[in-house]
Amino acid sequence: MKRLILTAILTTFLGLSVQVIGSSFHAATNGKSSGNGSIENPWDLKTALKKSTIKPGDTLWIHPGTYLGVYKSTLNGNANAPIIVKAISDFEVILDGNVTSNDAVFSIEGTFVWYIGLTITNSNPNRIEGMPNLSTRDGVYFIGANNKLINCIIHNNGGCGIGFWKPAINAEIYGCIVYHNGYRGTTRGHGHGIYLQNQTGTKLITDNIFFNSFGIGIHAYSEGYENKGFKIEGNTFFNSGLPGADFLERHIIAGGLKPVDDVVVNENYFYNKPNYASKAGVQFGYSSANSKAEFTNNYVVESSFYNIKNWNSVTFTGNSMVSSTKQMQLIAFDSFFNINNPNFNNNQYYKGNLGLLTFQEWKNATNQDGSSTYSSSVPTSTTYFIRKNQFEAGRANLIVYNWGNQKNVDIDFSEVLSVGYEYEIYDVSCLSCGPISFGIYDGSPISVSMELTDIELPNGQLPNLNEFVHTAPLFGVFIIKCLNLADNSQSTEIETNTPDLDFQLLNIENIYPNPVVNNMTVSINSHETSIVEMNIVDLMGRTVYSENIFINRGLNEHQCNLSSLKQGVYVVNISNGSNKTSAKITKI
Repeated sequence: MKRLILTAILTTFLGLSVQVIGSSFHAATNGKSSGNGSIENPWDLKTALKKSTIKPGDTLWIHPGTYLGVYKSTLNGNANAPIIVKAISDFEVILDGNVTSNDAVFSIEGTFVWYIGLTITNSNPNRIEGMPNLSTRDGVYFIGANNKLINCIIHNNGGCGIGFWKPAINAEIYGCIVYHNGYRGTTRGHGHGIYLQNQTGTKLITDNIFFNSFGIGIHAYSEGYENKGFKIEGNTFFNSGLPGADFLERHIIAGGLKPVDDVVVNENYFYNKPNYASKAGVQFGYSSANSKAEFTNNYVVESSFYNIKNWNSVTFTGNSMVSSTKQMQLIAFDSFFNINNPNFNNNQYYKGNLGLLTFQEWKNATNQDGSSTYSSSVPTSTTYFIRKNQFEAGRANLIVYNWGNQKNVDIDFSEVLSVGYEYEIYDVSCLSCGPISFGIYDGSPISVSMELTDIELPNGQLPNLNEFVHTAPLFGVFIIKCLNLADNSQSTEIETNTPDLDFQLLNIENIYPNPVVNNMTVSINSHETSIVEMNIVDLMGRTVYSENIFINRGLNEHQCNLSSLKQGVYVVNISNGSNKTSAKITKI
């Protein structure tokens, strides 16, 4: 598969002035514990992930290859300068836990580290309870506070994809693709996309894609203490539970033997196979009374929202709830009146029923949904959603609900791509198939096929493999990725066998608009993740503007406000300590 180097806009999310420019280190499949971490003499991965010589602001590059074993990171950055641990090439750094061990494939224990672009899996094919050598270990064991797991692929692990546990305070899982995790039991599937517990701060689960978990998509459940403080936003879920049983499981459970509180489920996208046995799509509550939860601005197809047990407050607003049959409960309750402070309004309901009531009966009985709407049929116009990646410029998730049954859907990617840049589009149901579309972006809509049939099957000989068919043409989920300049004149691909490669190369690709009125965007191409210093000087050489910018390898876009500058000609200088690039601007 072609190597992809994507870009990240990190400055906005740090929100900090960082003073230290970090160093680069390397780990490779042929690395050694006696190495020095250079590209010529890299470390092995186990050694690199515990090296105290990797300091805040440094970058650890992981070279392509399959790393067989289990790995633990104890690296520690800080709030001003996280450590970056990044795969050089997406899809090509594979941590395979198919070894004899009781540990997860990848354990995150340190603090303030961003793990980007890793694939975490287990090639063990035994996925049915009772099989010899059955592995039920998680892909990721996440207990380190203030870490981020970004744009990783977690699949075919025998336990949960990610165990996101209480000690991982204020941590985030962002932009990951999580699928085929768990094993098949005698009555149900075991192993969830994420097993989530929290008690302090807020855990973020943002813009990920979950499908075909053997168990539940996200299982926010606790038996020993109140489970509170998690925000689930911008994620996509489909066919949770399909490998584990002959029915579809819940995409999200927020409940347990102890109360849950401060639950936010916002702007997520759900889909299930139509006319297939299923439990509720999203379940709030389990066996304990609970405090506060929000389910807002979600798009839910062939799934129901199920609210059980007592709640102090439930907000259910701005949602689109769609079923192809009138028999499905779009919303369901053991008793609606167990909610002390309900707020159900501004929703759109399609075809199904509301707690076994008609829309009007529901409104009369509950005094809710006064500004909501109901349709007796499903939508007829195809709709899609684009979720721009916050950490890699030119990358986005695309979710298509093909109500119009179109063979191809024209997508406006103008907010994601820049004209003249190469792009590739991947179908998440078959990442190993390579891109389904590629080209050079010319600013016009890109046609995305909805006539797809190829899928990746879970590892192992499951009894229901015939149930795995593509969700197209009704539904599709895609990743679009920007490469580099179409003429490859500034290619950022790393040839890992080239010891004299210059990782420090910097270049200002573009500044726009120029002349500048107030706001200016600088496009910076870098061969290394680093912190760069940007100074703007006048023609007398006086510095009139200065800031530090955290940039990733590849193309970065940084915005700044120059409204305080007087009219005139200025020079923009960007330096990482070893290299410098400059360009002129005119302020009007």
